[in-house]
Amino acid sequence: MTSNGELNNKRYLKAITKDITNFKDLQYYGTLYIGSMRHKMTFIYDTGSSWVWLPTSLCETCPTDNLYDINKVIDLPNINSSNPSEVLPDTQVEILVYGTGEVGGIRITEDVFLYKRGKEVVKDFVMLGIVIANGIDGDVADGILGLGPTQPDQGRGNFVTSLKTNDLIEYEMFSFDFKLQGEKSKMIFGDIDKSIVKNPHNIVWVPMNGEEDYWTLPLKGIYFGKQQVKIGEFAVIDTGSSTMALSENNFLSLMQAVLDTGLECGFFIEEKFVACICPNGSEDFPILTLNINGHNFGMEPEDYIASEDDVCVILVYNLGDRAVVSDDTVYLV
Repeated sequence: MTSNGELNNKRYLKAITKDITNFKDLQYYGTLYIGSMRHKMTFIYDTGSSWVWLPTSLCETCPTDNLYDINKVIDLPNINSSNPSEVLPDTQVEILVYGTGEVGGIRITEDVFLYKRGKEVVKDFVMLGIVIANGIDGDVADGILGLGPTQPDQGRGNFVTSLKTNDLIEYEMFSFDFKLQGEKSKMIFGDIDKSIVKNPHNIVWVPMNGEEDYWTLPLKGIYFGKQQVKIGEFAVIDTGSSTMALSENNFLSLMQAVLDTGLECGFFIEEKFVACICPNGSEDFPILTLNINGHNFGMEPEDYIASEDDVCVILVYNLGDRAVVSDDTVYLV
């Protein structure tokens, strides 16, 4: 990442801008073009993970039909696509676990083009070619573009580092401009959108807490209206999530604060969400405030409530007691 001072002194940076598609205000995805034939594939831009992966012709459980021909990048003779485990020893398959599902794949090396036409390319990028997937049927994109911190097992670095290495961006940084359904969203690698942030001094810069796996910020408190909720010490910025997500203990703490307001609420969808009776829609709910490193960031009720008729769904997901989930952490969209 660049520093505040460096960014302020640069009016125009070498950068890459990509349009992003908003799917029902739940997922944001964009396009990349893989290999010399520039095979068009869509990717969820995910700050909550680090690997880039795409579905391959070996994957029968992937929810997309847009599969990349793995034979273009790796020699696998006599492939029986109906049972890839017989072709690929377990030691070759790497497993990635997400909040609600997992994928398994093998490392492949391929050129990644940023546009259908043009010379902007990340040469010989290492990613995972997925051969098996479970629990990701809700993903509308073909694969995932991980934008989290580089992991030790990734070798040469994540996608943003590779953009810098290939001299496509000036600084290892990225920014999002998320819009509602029907409006144009975009992502910028290497810069910020100066039409939105006209004065970089207005940006609130927050130091990371040293966590190697995620972009993790110090969380000083959460307030449901004026009531403080005892939840976690850290906040993970995760653009791959559709809603805020909490461990089961933290989820129940927040829901107790909701019940303390006198609203009539109940669990649904296997106790992963809570819905309440709300005659006035989202107006029955207060502002949800997160204090991150001493700075308050407020979420208006319409930002975390989905309402229809007299029913309001609180857009906070219960991650349960999965091993990857910590009571110390709040996972933010």
